Amino acid sequence: MANKKFKVMLTFDVDAETLWTAPDPLNAKGNENRPVVLSQGYYGAEVAIPRFLNLLDKYEIKSTFFIPGEAVEKHPVIVRKIAERGHEVGNHGYSHICPCEFRTKQEEVDEYVKTSEAIKKVTGKNPVGFRAPSWEFSLNTLEILQDMEFFYDSTMMGSDKISRLEVFGRKSNIVEIPINWTLDDAPFWLLSGYTWGAPMPAPSTAYEIWAEEFQYLYEESFDNTFTLTCHPQISGRPARIRMYERFIQFIKKHDDIEFMRCIDAAEDYKSF
Repeated sequence: MANKKFKVMLTFDVDAETLWTAPDPLNAKGNENRPVVLSQGYYGAEVAIPRFLNLLDKYEIKSTFFIPGEAVEKHPVIVRKIAERGHEVGNHGYSHICPCEFRTKQEEVDEYVKTSEAIKKVTGKNPVGFRAPSWEFSLNTLEILQDMEFFYDSTMMGSDKISRLEVFGRKSNIVEIPINWTLDDAPFWLLSGYTWGAPMPAPSTAYEIWAEEFQYLYEESFDNTFTLTCHPQISGRPARIRMYERFIQFIKKHDDIEFMRCIDAAEDYKSF
């Protein structure tokens, strides 16, 4: 029988240095030669992730970490610790390039295959979940995910409920765990940080919005799900970690909720 509790997924996109080095139009050229910029990615992997792991352990929560292949190769010890502590590691592309930027289908295939191989080498497990870099698909992405036999995807924003992945009118048997920019830390702290002098919202701003989103979804229907996406290189600062803990405490005050890894939620959906 399917799980009837309200599903909460606390997920992490561990982009590390790839957030600034991906060959993506959003990134400035030459970032690979800017050590201060890249140190933000190192901080996310080597400093922030241990903080998040300790926080998750404190509240006995298991999560899903989507990691680009390049980040897996640069930070294998951290990735291994993530897996050893019972968390799931998902495929997040190799270099964090947006799928719609690939020139050929084979280029896109190679990126995802290399990432799965890197994850398996470090964790011993082949990833079964995928989240597209920059949260976008190409015309080929769905077919590639099907060919690679991914069990679930977590990229689309068309629903608040877990469903089957459908792209360009093409349906699939891949489970889709929905996300949304509202439930992401980047709009609060990453994008504002690109402009000198731009105001950076206080942690309380994200807390208030996320809490209201959670409360509405929780009260409306237990068929809804709550998927939060955080980037360690963004949310791993002390003040934001403290806010994150406060948010976990807020959620835990509600009855019949369950923190889950994405794979567990996807398997529960498939059990219907």
